[in-house]
Amino acid sequence: MTSQSFRAKRRRAESASSASRASASTLVFGVADLITPPEAAPISTFVDRPSSDGRSMHREAIPLNPPSPLKRARLATASTSSAVNESPASETNTEDAGRYDMLELNDDNFDDPPIMPLPRILNPKRLEPSDKTLNRWMRLLRDIYLVQLLRRDGCGDASSSECPRCSGSSGPPQFRCQECAGGLLLCKECCNDVHAENPLHVIEEWNGVFFSRTSLKKIGFRVQLGHAPRDKCTRPLAGYSDFVVVHDNGIHNVTVDYCGCDSTTRAEPYVQLLHAGWYPASDERPQTAVTFLALDQFHLLTLQAKITAYDYYTVLERLTDNTGVKPPDRYQIFLRVAREYRHLLMLKRAGRGHDPSGVWGTGAGELAVVCPVCPDPEVNLPEGWETAPREDQFLYVFFLALDACFRLKRRMISSEIKDPGLGTGWAYVTENAPYRHYLLTVTDQKEMSTCSGLAALDYANTKYLRGYSTTGVGMGVCARHEFVQRNGVGDLQKGERFANMDYIFGSILRHLNARLRKIVSYDIVCQWWKHLIERMKHLPPLVRVTMILALFRFVIPKMHIHAHTPPIWSDVRLSLFRGYSGSCEVRFSEPPNRHPRIIPHKSQCELLRMVVRGYSHIQ
Repeated sequence: MTSQSFRAKRRRAESASSASRASASTLVFGVADLITPPEAAPISTFVDRPSSDGRSMHREAIPLNPPSPLKRARLATASTSSAVNESPASETNTEDAGRYDMLELNDDNFDDPPIMPLPRILNPKRLEPSDKTLNRWMRLLRDIYLVQLLRRDGCGDASSSECPRCSGSSGPPQFRCQECAGGLLLCKECCNDVHAENPLHVIEEWNGVFFSRTSLKKIGFRVQLGHAPRDKCTRPLAGYSDFVVVHDNGIHNVTVDYCGCDSTTRAEPYVQLLHAGWYPASDERPQTAVTFLALDQFHLLTLQAKITAYDYYTVLERLTDNTGVKPPDRYQIFLRVAREYRHLLMLKRAGRGHDPSGVWGTGAGELAVVCPVCPDPEVNLPEGWETAPREDQFLYVFFLALDACFRLKRRMISSEIKDPGLGTGWAYVTENAPYRHYLLTVTDQKEMSTCSGLAALDYANTKYLRGYSTTGVGMGVCARHEFVQRNGVGDLQKGERFANMDYIFGSILRHLNARLRKIVSYDIVCQWWKHLIERMKHLPPLVRVTMILALFRFVIPKMHIHAHTPPIWSDVRLSLFRGYSGSCEVRFSEPPNRHPRIIPHKSQCELLRMVVRGYSHIQ
């Protein structure tokens, strides 16, 4: 629409206004009748409903509440303002003060509708960075830190041509240690002298432009074994020229001298290495050693971070040279040494080094960490516990959970003859020879379940068997605290056979007190326990135990009970046993590692459980 049409419309409005003023009838409205805050206007919707005869429709208006709390607050404010405006004091004003002429279409006479004030928010939340220190570093300190990193790549404040330790009497300062505090530039003689106690530090040499990696061996440092640091040996015996030490900061080439002072009292070279904290790779003219610090670090990283030996050794290679140049390859040696060291740690922690019978006197399951809380008459039960009243008998019940894990497989690659275990049967795993010999004698045992909806036996016996010498493991743990039982882990060759689980069960019972009441939880116990007494009589004498059936209760874990047919629920449902149903939470046994690695992992877990429970008791 053009401006001319607007002007024509306005002229028609003005002429109509003049004609209206001539007439005696003038319509006058109040301000409150026309101006109402939009926020205060009610919100309604309409619903069309049919009549009772279905021939017509009628519309029904339904009021709606404001769609947000903010609008409700505005309505409340508007109602308060309107109540004040309608008070008697406002009615005393003149009529013209609150009215205007509808026919005067002058834009200047119109005022904007009043704006309702927003509700006041008390104590507004102030948003701040979640990490104030990081935010401050990002805004103020990032450039400063970057400059200091660049400064460390150079000589820093070492602008003098004299060694700060010897005042330049031994040569110019060119060498710096990455691990010593201060990072001073020293001459060759001073660098060798200060590292008499730290022969495996990382050394850098300034070539006039940048620092390049070097070693103490290249600047003439020799490690003297059999003596205190800086002591001279009267008859040093030179070691292997390319001796390699695997440390937690890299792989080092060092020059080693053994002590040859007194032929009657001096130790063998490999013993001198052990005295220095270096684990030799062999006892005959050793050429490689791994420090105890590196072995301890790898052991803890394996237990906590589940890092593999390959990844750890690769990190050491990258720490030695990150350009891709490989240091001397000692990976296979590291694997063997780490395995020996783990085994020695278990023997040491079990006190075998103080026993006159030595290592070969270790008994079955003696290296396992025993649950300190489960009832044991020789450890934590009071006198007369056998005659405790009925309401206290649940305190003296041992809960055993049996289960199998089919994720822990072993391929048919090596054998026990080629790779024997270091003390099989001394901790958690059953003795290998009698266990396998017994399994060879059981070939026609009928064990298919007709009850379990899980079909654990059927599935395990017919799937994923080709190419595997071990399809999983069977295991027994105390259901209350999840401690793996002594000699309570055994390999499964062809699924979850009764023969395997019978042997594992008997191997566990030989370490438990025969007078204790026991509740045995197993997901297929409805079939397994039917002829258990007869099968236990055919076990080898090593694990053959006499079971007092009145002291045993066999139950199914609550998660598995619904997979079984209802008629057996009354016999094996844990919640139906009076006094015992709420005393534990029976779970699956978790999948362990293979024999050489399951022992330290489970020992570490159970040691931490003991520490946590002891600390909680003290608190």
